[in-house]
Amino acid sequence: LNQFGEVALHPLLSQPDQQLAPVVHCPKGCGALFCSEECLTLQRWRGHHGILCEELHAAKRPFMQRFYAHARKVHENFLLAAAVIATIVNLVLRWHLPVQRCLDEFVFGECETWWDLEH
Repeated sequence: LNQFGEVALHPLLSQPDQQLAPVVHCPKGCGALFCSEECLTLQRWRGHHGILCEELHAAKRPFMQRFYAHARKVHENFLLAAAVIATIVNLVLRWHLPVQRCLDEFVFGECETWWDLEH
């Protein structure tokens, strides 16, 4: 990451066919970045962002920021777990999907080691 500035300014990346679309920032100011308005909308209505940002009461935002900082310091898989749980909650509350169906979307191969999973 220390050399990111050099890489980002490399002349090859200034070619029109090598440039990414502008980043879309969360309108709530949580710091989340999205690749497009479509991805932002999808996350707000079907993903974890709807629960962890859109529906999160302002008084609880500092606690989430502390959780994010702790997870980045200790183990980033906590962030993945939070995203999965929030996505399930979002699908159950907003889309009225059965809890078990939502859980089944994320629970697979839980009794197998990763190297035994078929690709």
